[in-house]
Amino acid sequence: MAAESKHDVAQALSLPGRDSSRPLSPQDPAQGSDNTAPLSISADPFTLALQGSLNARALREAGRRIKDARREGKRVALDLGEVTLMDRAALRFLLEQLKQGAELTNCPAYITHWISRETHESRT
Repeated sequence: MAAESKHDVAQALSLPGRDSSRPLSPQDPAQGSDNTAPLSISADPFTLALQGSLNARALREAGRRIKDARREGKRVALDLGEVTLMDRAALRFLLEQLKQGAELTNCPAYITHWISRETHESRT
């Protein structure tokens, strides 16, 4: 994965209370392997705090963690308060999470509008 791609993933997934403007270092306990990104995890609901630009690559690890949490019977919440941009793949990801019972918290108005529009269009 290119350095820029790692940065995109690290910016999209964050830990609460962590300075997300500071790049993750190899010593940072929140840093995963090349195929993972830091995630905010709480007991129940399982909560991920997402930030920055969301795309399919950035959400791959989030999807794995959500799947594991659901397997353990946990509720899922996605905190979108720091999301600045997302692509259609990210929208489909969020729609699928909603269908599976996830809660969206701190959802920016543009995302709420886009979800509403997509949901309305799929019903017609």
